[in-house]
Amino acid sequence: MHEAILHIGTEKTGSTAIQNYLLHNSAEHLKNHGIFFPYKTCGLISNFRLVLFAKSELDENLAQIDKKTIDFSADNQQRYQEWKKQFSLNHSDSIKKFQQSRNESKVIYSSEHFHSRVHCEKEIQFLKSYLDSMYERVSIIFYIRRQDQIALSAYNTAVQGGRPTALDLPAISKKVVPYYDYLSLAQRWANVFGTENVKPIIFDSKKLKDGDVTKDFEFQIGLDDTHHDLSKMKYHTSNERLSFSALQVLIEFNLMKETDSRLNGIEKKAIRQQLIREVHSLKDNYGTIRPSRSEVDAFYSRYKAQNETLANTWLNGEGFSTDFSMYPENANETPVVERDKLLTETLAKLAI
Repeated sequence: MHEAILHIGTEKTGSTAIQNYLLHNSAEHLKNHGIFFPYKTCGLISNFRLVLFAKSELDENLAQIDKKTIDFSADNQQRYQEWKKQFSLNHSDSIKKFQQSRNESKVIYSSEHFHSRVHCEKEIQFLKSYLDSMYERVSIIFYIRRQDQIALSAYNTAVQGGRPTALDLPAISKKVVPYYDYLSLAQRWANVFGTENVKPIIFDSKKLKDGDVTKDFEFQIGLDDTHHDLSKMKYHTSNERLSFSALQVLIEFNLMKETDSRLNGIEKKAIRQQLIREVHSLKDNYGTIRPSRSEVDAFYSRYKAQNETLANTWLNGEGFSTDFSMYPENANETPVVERDKLLTETLAKLAI
């Protein structure tokens, strides 16, 4: 049987580590086990082209990852459809070549962008129709992290992307946000692929195989020490969290005007990634600045009922831990950091 496993995230649950595992083991070891990670046609490393293909309208932000492939704007629908047709042909050909000499095979797709950018069942159905033309079975897996934990982690990423403000948990507690609604996510994909083919997995070191998401994913795609030689596999860790001081430097950078003399006439977007790499080495002793327990409880309560339904439908009733003891009674006092000075010192280290 030829099958596909589609890993759709969610964001902030070790997707990059999983994709690096798939990439660095694909050429040698995974193919020996009949497993293929199609990064050449679907995009390195987050298979973003498959997400672009599934979308009914061009996602220009996502397309920026690969300007050589998608170098047109969303208002040029005809050209976008031509690109989708060419992608379909190229990718199908690569899959057929992989399947030709095998009676059984697995193709693994991995993109957390499905979590954050594909919210329409019509688009999921379009994707299913395409995948069904190549595979006898398609299953969906995704890791889910308790909403308060993902909010803190997603804030880290948002600052790296340009957010200039502090995390305001009470503000996002006023309504249910689709990004955190895992039940709706599961139901959308189950409505198209079938409940039996959708598998959410709790992202918790106490529940993951060997306490590691990469090892757990390896097990989920059918690889285990009993039946497979995994001694040469390469494993990868998730992205390192930035220190409080590093976040403050980036916030100050996000607030900086393009005319600031410290930029030497260079556009901010041209040096953002270089700056992010540099601030990863900026450490402090502040630790994670946490909101109050009451703020977290108010935020989590928005999703409690959905989480319970999800657990009862897919997880045998075993959902998230509701231990919030890591949060203080009162919000942590925000440290005072000379972020303008830190930014000046950091920019001085860059080759600009």
